[in-house]
Amino acid sequence: MPLKELLSAASQLSHQDKLRLIHFLLLEVAKEEGCNLESTDESITIPENVSHE
Repeated sequence: MPLKELLSAASQLSHQDKLRLIHFLLLEVAKEEGCNLESTDESITIPENVSHE
């Protein structure tokens, strides 16, 4: 998938899914750099009262 399409798709994600994507990308880059960051199988939860605008 071309980067332009990927960025367009990412911009349409919900706030919570964008955070999940950031988490995934961080772990992937760390792995490529030889760092072993622990990933949890728990989903990211955002408190209802947190504003993300």
